Amino acid sequence: MVESVRRTAEHESVEQRFYESSCAANAEQMAQAIRQHWSIENSVHWVLDSVIRKAIKQRKLFPTDASALKVVYLAISEASKKWTMPIRNWKLALNHFMIVFEERLKDYV
Repeated sequence: MVESVRRTAEHESVEQRFYESSCAANAEQMAQAIRQHWSIENSVHWVLDSVIRKAIKQRKLFPTDASALKVVYLAISEASKKWTMPIRNWKLALNHFMIVFEERLKDYV
C-alpha cells in the first residue's frame, strides 16, 4: 500500500493506493518503480491534454458528440506522428503480450 498526502491552501487529502506485483522487491525498490511509473504517466498525459486542449480551442462548437470525438481523435493521431522516441524494451513487452494475449494478437504479428 502507498499512502500519499496532497496539500493545497484550503484542503488536505490522503489517498491510499494498493499495488499487486509478482516482483520480489523491497519497499524502497517498489517506491522507486511506482514513482517512475507515475512520472512517465504524468508527462504523457500532459502532452495529450495539451494536444486535446489546443484542438478544442480551435473549434468552439461541436454539433454532435461524435464530431467532438472525431476532432480529439484526429488531433491525437496527428500528434502521434511526431512522437519519435523509441519504446524501451519493446521486444520484451511484445513477447509478454504474445504469451498473455495470444488469441488477440495472432492475426497482427
